[in-house]
Amino acid sequence: MTQGIIAEPQKDEEHREKMSKAKNGKNPPMLGRHHSEESRRKTSEVLKGRISPMLGRHHSEESRKKISAARKGKLHSEETRKKMSEAKLGKRSPMLGRHLSEETRKKMSEARKGKTLSEETRKKLSEAKLGKRSPMSGIFLSEETLKKMSAAQKGVKSSEDIQRKKQAAHQLHLKRRFQQKLAGTYVHPASHPTWS
Repeated sequence: MTQGIIAEPQKDEEHREKMSKAKNGKNPPMLGRHHSEESRRKTSEVLKGRISPMLGRHHSEESRKKISAARKGKLHSEETRKKMSEAKLGKRSPMLGRHLSEETRKKMSEARKGKTLSEETRKKLSEAKLGKRSPMSGIFLSEETLKKMSAAQKGVKSSEDIQRKKQAAHQLHLKRRFQQKLAGTYVHPASHPTWS
């Protein structure tokens, strides 16, 4: 069996266009159906060792826009989210012990510049974090780390926008603490037996 063969870009694009036109308006044959466990296992065995046809290739800007437009407004069902969550439980992060290069960090920074989260997204993120402990709760930074952080911040002046965001985040933190105290659920980190 021939593996890893990549068609010529022009012919490949023509083939995709023909397939797209042929399927336009038609429902996928697997719509509402599911592969059996045996079928999945067979498919997995067949695909093992094959080189991805996208290896070393990148989607064009136009192609990315089409994919983005096709996915907009589509949400995973609660059942699907639960399955995805359970599938990842106990698995180590692929970035564990690895570090992004300076070049990669710069690219990520440039890609995010000028992008702001919508009010709805911010609200969802805020609600998702309610009642959850901070990942840094009870963790103390080493003297060396504190010095590095201090040195990195020297001469860096926060913009008015960032200062406003910091102030808003602090106010939200105080509000949450007040709500927890009213509900009788607030526990100071220093007094909690498992947080020290």
